[in-house]
Amino acid sequence: MAAREFISYGVVPIFKDGDIYRTVIVHNQMGHWGLPKGTPEEGEEPLETAVRELTEETGIQNITIDTTRTFEQRFMVERDGTKVSKTVMYYVGIADDMSQNGELIEVRGAKWVTLEEAEELLTFEEPKEILRRVKAGL
Repeated sequence: MAAREFISYGVVPIFKDGDIYRTVIVHNQMGHWGLPKGTPEEGEEPLETAVRELTEETGIQNITIDTTRTFEQRFMVERDGTKVSKTVMYYVGIADDMSQNGELIEVRGAKWVTLEEAEELLTFEEPKEILRRVKAGL
């Protein structure tokens, strides 16, 4: 049986706080810490998906997306005995401030942390690697 394939899009939000860079991580329904991301809705373009998911999962609305750089992660997971190939494409977003407005959807919570704290808290290696790659380009 062939593996099922899924693609998601997300934004790694960055806020420069003096000499410190911060990002938002989300606590998902499964209890894992990750970066904000999600799957496209019907007819939605990748960037639209990424920004919608960012707003739904973090409440962030004041952000400028850098469309010149994207970061991709690929991995395999097994769900109900079926192998699933997952691709996540991330954009980098520069936040105007650290405000978070509105009710968070599909997550238990979201919080601003330093990049170092995020790397410690993120549950899986793949988003940690994305964060390291983003950090190297700041």
